[in-house]
Amino acid sequence: MLTMAPLLSVSVVALLLAPTTTGAQTVPTAGEQGTNTALPLTSSAVTVHGRGNFSGLNITVNQTKNLENQDISVTWTGGPLTDAAPLTWNGTFADNYLQMFECWGDPQPGDPLDSVNPGPPPTQCEMGGESVNPTSSYPIGSTYYTNAYTRIMDDPGWSTYTEDQTDPANDWTDQATGQEVQPFVDTVNSGQLVEPFVSVDGTIVNQQDDGNFANTSPPQPFWLNPYFSFNTTNEVDFAQTYGATSGGTVGQQQFQVDTGLEAPGLGCGQDSETLPDGKTVVPQCWLVIVPRGTALQENPSNVNVPQVYTSPLSPSAWANRIAIPLSFNPVGGSCSIGANETRIEGNELAETAVSSWQPALCGKAGGTQYSYSSVSDDLARGNITNPTYGAAGMSVFSDPIPTEETDPSNPVVYAPLTLSGVAVAFNIDRVPGTDADGDPYPSEVPLQGTPVQNIYLTPLLVAKLLTESYQGEFQGEQYTKQSRSYAWVKNNPPSIVDDPDFLQYNPEFTMLQTGQQQAASTLVVEESSS
Repeated sequence: MLTMAPLLSVSVVALLLAPTTTGAQTVPTAGEQGTNTALPLTSSAVTVHGRGNFSGLNITVNQTKNLENQDISVTWTGGPLTDAAPLTWNGTFADNYLQMFECWGDPQPGDPLDSVNPGPPPTQCEMGGESVNPTSSYPIGSTYYTNAYTRIMDDPGWSTYTEDQTDPANDWTDQATGQEVQPFVDTVNSGQLVEPFVSVDGTIVNQQDDGNFANTSPPQPFWLNPYFSFNTTNEVDFAQTYGATSGGTVGQQQFQVDTGLEAPGLGCGQDSETLPDGKTVVPQCWLVIVPRGTALQENPSNVNVPQVYTSPLSPSAWANRIAIPLSFNPVGGSCSIGANETRIEGNELAETAVSSWQPALCGKAGGTQYSYSSVSDDLARGNITNPTYGAAGMSVFSDPIPTEETDPSNPVVYAPLTLSGVAVAFNIDRVPGTDADGDPYPSEVPLQGTPVQNIYLTPLLVAKLLTESYQGEFQGEQYTKQSRSYAWVKNNPPSIVDDPDFLQYNPEFTMLQTGQQQAASTLVVEESSS
């Protein structure tokens, strides 16, 4: 038997090399490392506009079609500057920000916004995956609680409560079953008015959480929505608008779109929405963006706090929502269940590529149905050298099998399957450092929380990251003169962002700080056998 072992080809490492310097250091400036981390525009990019109080808002999404589980870029101009209580930006969010989440469903004719900006009902949006400890999980500060990250539409103490509870405009039709969905009065959580979540399979989840979870014996789960949670939701509850160096305001946010495999409550890309006639169709999915204004604009008249206090699903906030249709490549719907499969095992880097081929191959007459299992390179090589009964006939790995481990009478045949390269990736948000007086650098404060676009590396800096050359790699260890353990690191910088060799080519980092010394001290790499 001829055993196939496609080879995952890997190119040599490519680095963004540091520029040469000529003598005196330049004075570092805020934003010098770049602030634009948006992904390139595609042929399906769209630009949309706000209305009403947000008529000056212009939002661009870099890709809206042929989507998989991936990042898309959302960039915008014209929004008011994000503030924090007491209305001086310090990294916490009080007002003037954007909220983004993914939804499913067709526009409803009864929605008055349908003629202005068609979109799904708020009941069918994956938003409101709460944390048990909100003040430590969200950038909201600890002074005031807020419902801005919840599905709570209204509270019994607010002036709008009775109106929102009885207004038929707040009722929606479940598009999977045709059932009417009304706001839910959550008696467990003090009678709060909650926007139910309606899954693509027709399930209605009314109570999202149990605020008394810790007061029962035994304690009960806090989160009750089985379709998404704080740990699995892709919602962005707070996206900052900041001042542009050229004037005006800008913002940017990477948003991870989910297919029905990652977000089963949405079913994007899957044949899972049941119509009244019993047929199924691929659900229409959306990116919904809700711009938030000031506390005075957003909050009920009797809620006197200096920050936005209401959910983006509340009627007044939802009236400003912007819905952008998304089109996904089909997932999991073209291959018949129970058909014979050709199994492939191997490197996880090829899993996405094979998954994207499966629907098209299965959709062809007489096409082969493939399944892919992600395993380590060692297991993938062992699948070829020591196959067991029923083992997969194809393996994907990056390092070939040593010749002495192969059988000359049954040679291993290699074929290139994918082409990839080794890259150094980073994700750094700006945190202003402090000057000689102990105050944050004032020029960096408006950019707090914005991502760093560029860093410059040299072979020496990469070598340091790979060879445990920074103290942050050994958090908890003692660097005393008497100790011989880790002697080589005692006098080294805490992390790369403190290293003069790094700061020489990345001067803005002299104005920034990091609390994640360990993360800034090493590279996360594949196993040595890959």
